[in-house]
Amino acid sequence: MRDVFSDFLACLRLNPFPGHGLRAAAGHSRIAFFVACGAMLLALLWMPGVAQAQVTAPGIIIELETNPASTTSFGFVGVVNTPFALQHDQRREFSDLTPGEYVVWQMETNADYDLIAIECDESVAEGTASQVDVASRMATINLDPDEIVRCRFVNNMRGQIVIAQATNPANATLDPFTYSLTGSTDFELSDGETHTVTALESGEYVVTQTGGDENWLLDSITCDDGDSAQPSVVDRATGRAAIKLEAGETVTCTFENEAPALVITESFAGIDLAEATGASYGGVACYWLTLGSRPDQPVTVSIDADAQIQTNKQSVVLDATNWDKLD
Repeated sequence: MRDVFSDFLACLRLNPFPGHGLRAAAGHSRIAFFVACGAMLLALLWMPGVAQAQVTAPGIIIELETNPASTTSFGFVGVVNTPFALQHDQRREFSDLTPGEYVVWQMETNADYDLIAIECDESVAEGTASQVDVASRMATINLDPDEIVRCRFVNNMRGQIVIAQATNPANATLDPFTYSLTGSTDFELSDGETHTVTALESGEYVVTQTGGDENWLLDSITCDDGDSAQPSVVDRATGRAAIKLEAGETVTCTFENEAPALVITESFAGIDLAEATGASYGGVACYWLTLGSRPDQPVTVSIDADAQIQTNKQSVVLDATNWDKLD
């Protein structure tokens, strides 16, 4: 806070006349100049910048855009060396400037945002073009006579990705499932656990289930951004989800692994199973098939021929066409 008031006092020591620091209001009175320095103080305290009613050429307009829209304030310095602050869709206007070069710099004030663009529009097309440097957060404005230059600083809020693990049935005691995620270290999850990665720039991220109990097959991948402009794309067969992370978005993808779907047990018709040691000649061997869920791919069950008990090879295919008919 000490530096803020030091800047305020330094402002008061400036020469309040054209071409020398801040330009005060009509008549360049001491009172108006004091008010101008007070406005700078409020800006440094992250209050919204004060915009003039109309820009008089030669003039400069600085605007701010955040995605998504927010009330976060961003600090700027330049034009007439007076710091100011802007929120989404606010602007700061500077009128009656001397033609020449002016530099505007967005201060690095918020780690939750990335400056993705600086867009400058110039009213004099044949004049000297302004230059922007997004990496340095700086616009170098070449102001020509009778020109108004408008520069808009665009900031995207960072997002986050949440990966959740589920099992069916729940609370299974298993070794953790392993995952990889673009730009992140590998991680492990058990049933009911989540892994969150924050402060991510907008873009595509791929998360893949890379390991786990081989008997617990991946049954589904669901991401909760189906209504977004760029929904995630999942591929259960490869265990991957391609997440299209937008500015300020939180995307949660849930991977559900299912217990072995097919269990085969054997019994013998007409024989007390508690006493049975094997099938006698002419007996019938019964195979009981239990599936944990409707198969989304055909399941073939084969019984191979065995000369000793004189069975023939038989098979049955279970799929969506006959699932509901099974008893």
